Amino acid sequence: MPKPSKILDLLFPRRVFEREVLARLTGIETQETKIMATQVELAEELRKAKAQAIKIATEQGLRFDALSAQIAKLEAIIRDGTVSPEVEAELAALKVELQKLDDSIPDVPTPG
Repeated sequence: MPKPSKILDLLFPRRVFEREVLARLTGIETQETKIMATQVELAEELRKAKAQAIKIATEQGLRFDALSAQIAKLEAIIRDGTVSPEVEAELAALKVELQKLDDSIPDVPTPG
């Protein structure tokens, strides 16, 4: 003899349909939870990548500032003393390369 639940399913097909719908909805809720967790993880990775990009830009800026300070010192030495034309030419070449470097690196974004 069939189980009572099977008999009820045969007598009331809607009951089977409702169980199937409920099972599918439960599956959708589970998928939604996984998607939301994945989005939270992705947002965290994006936050880390942004922080790393800002760190790199800041470090580049500091190195660039140190290089600029050294050039300013060399310019002062040249102004205050007698140097060969070769030294002056090398300083000019260094300034050109520094400008190329400056042009190739985007400015540090302002916090905001």
